[in-house]
Amino acid sequence: MIELRHVFKKYHTRAGDIPALVDINLQVKRGEIFGVIGKSGAGKSTLIRSVNLLERPDQGEVLIEGKNILTLSAKALCQVRHNIGMIFQHFNLLSSCHVYDNIALPLVLLNYSRKEIQKKVEPLLELTGLTQKKLAYPRQLSGGQKQRVAIARALASHPAILLCDEATSALDLHTTQSILGLLKDINQQFNLTILMITHEMEVVKAVCDRVALLSQGRILELSTMAEFFTRPKTEKAKKLIETLSHRALPEKLLKNKKEQFFEGSVPIWRIYFTGNSAQSPIITALIQRCALEINIFQANVETLKEDTLGIMDVTVKGDPKQLQLGVDYLISQGARVEVLGYV
Repeated sequence: MIELRHVFKKYHTRAGDIPALVDINLQVKRGEIFGVIGKSGAGKSTLIRSVNLLERPDQGEVLIEGKNILTLSAKALCQVRHNIGMIFQHFNLLSSCHVYDNIALPLVLLNYSRKEIQKKVEPLLELTGLTQKKLAYPRQLSGGQKQRVAIARALASHPAILLCDEATSALDLHTTQSILGLLKDINQQFNLTILMITHEMEVVKAVCDRVALLSQGRILELSTMAEFFTRPKTEKAKKLIETLSHRALPEKLLKNKKEQFFEGSVPIWRIYFTGNSAQSPIITALIQRCALEINIFQANVETLKEDTLGIMDVTVKGDPKQLQLGVDYLISQGARVEVLGYV
């Protein structure tokens, strides 16, 4: 549906060239919600704006439905853009137009008749919960309502793709959850392909099917949600996920932790539980079956869209045979063990 191949982009400044995107390769499948996460300055906005050529890459290919849109004429590119909706962090509504006219704007520009516009806008008002607000002006709306208007406007031309540029970062937690719920509903109802960028880990956890981690213009990770959170492939990605997910070990453990085993030490295990294993009393069974002494330092259960992820940091005391039995048992139950060090 969306594919970026070897995409590069630089910004030219007096101080020199600044690379914004470096050899970006990714595919977004039809009907999925794909998230790109990264810190401020990672290149996220440049990446998402490259998909509809609001930012034109210096090099590479941008394919929509198999067509490299970098090679299209202005007229052909305009036709492709009709199939791509976009919402922004700060809504970009027309302050002098009420809700109905803001939503209708793309259809007016496409020369739809008044009757055709009404036929398309009224269902969108209902879908986004704005029927009672259709004659209100943006200044009379809350942040969440403004974003709902922006979503309805983006859907007015019935696009197959929706681009979300930090769509929830200006909203409070409750409103963010409401907007994410709406995006999930739209994705399922219309089989809409959604590409979103965000710096908020909770956003990708809530709605995304797959995720890419962007840092300094490069993709460090690209995987399913469960793989992303339990098996990061690079040290930089691991640290970033740890920071954004608040997974740092307690200060007391960090002070005394050594990388290698030493006499009298015990290992620190980080245990990842996914799916059914996150709901099972595995630790109790581990103690009973393997005769291990387990001290739990911290634990958390998170929801990844429709899946469950549990993360537990423990110290484990036992002889080598018992420890290996414990690891084998956890693996047999669908869990994964990472040794973080020794104390």
